[in-house]
Order: sequence, then structure tokens, then C-alpha cells
Amino acid sequence: MKIILVGFMACGKSLIGRQLSKKIGVPFYDTDEIIEKKLGKTVNEIFIAFGENHFREIEKQCIENLKLPENFVLSVGGGLPCFNNLIYELNNLGSTIFLKVDLEEIYQRLLSSKNNRPLLINLDDKDIRSYLQELYAQRLNIYSNAQFTLDVTHMNVNQTIEHLLNNVNLLPQKDQ
Repeated sequence: MKIILVGFMACGKSLIGRQLSKKIGVPFYDTDEIIEKKLGKTVNEIFIAFGENHFREIEKQCIENLKLPENFVLSVGGGLPCFNNLIYELNNLGSTIFLKVDLEEIYQRLLSSKNNRPLLINLDDKDIRSYLQELYAQRLNIYSNAQFTLDVTHMNVNQTIEHLLNNVNLLPQKDQ
């Protein structure tokens, strides 16, 4: 199984991916964690030090240089699929699943963690809503190129994983 989770920030890609990988017994990878480990800085620190454009190039290099096993779950940063045509690279790596979450729920989730989000760190709550509306609209068009879409707006992590496991059309079959 080659499962790649994409979606907007705060949709649960890393948490769901980590737990899904344990449940199905395959390794889990997270592009943000890979980049942080390689550079010895957090994503926020990288954004501050080098800017978003440089970070997007780092993400591109990360995808190009990934050495993944036969079976895996991969979670990618929210912006990664939206730059450098990486959504298509991801589609070639495995089965991409867009974890779709309603914008209002994303807004509520991000209010408590905005200081951990480099694109939001300098915005007040009102500006965050406006910024998210614009960014969400732009990125939905890219995420829609994923091979599968699962609306997880009102699902918790366990419900999402169970839904993925119970819907074989969402998960690739193991190679025969």
C-alpha cells in the first residue's frame, strides 16, 4: 500500500497518517518532519529564515529525493501539492487521498495553534479568517487532483481511519 495524505493545514494529515500506518502495519513518513530533521530547524524557523519560496523548493527536493519502501503512508505539508506541480508527482508515487475539512472547522482548529503555523503567525483572528478563505479557495482546485477525496469534517481520527479501512475503493490493494 502506498498512501499519500494531502489537504489543507489542520485537516489532520499527520495524526491520521501516523495512526493509519500503525493500524495497517506500514511505515509512516511526514514531509515536514523529514525537512525539519534534515535542516535542524522547525518549519516556522525555515519560513522565517528563508521565506516561503525557498521552503517550497526544499519541499520539492524532499519529494524528488524520497526513498520510500514498497508500502507506506506519507503525509505532506498543506502547501506542498500546490507548488511545482507536486500533486502530480504525488499521484505517481501512490494513492493520494485528499482529507477535506470544512473551512469553518479549520478556522476553529487553527485559532489555538496559529503560532505554530508560519503562514498565520503574524495575523490577528479576523485577518486569519480572510486569509484562510482566499487560500482555501485556491488550494481546493489543486487538492481536487488527488485520486480520492474523503470529507472528514465531522469525523474524529478513529472514525476517519475506520472509514478508510472499510472503503476498499479508497485504499490500494497490496501487490499480488
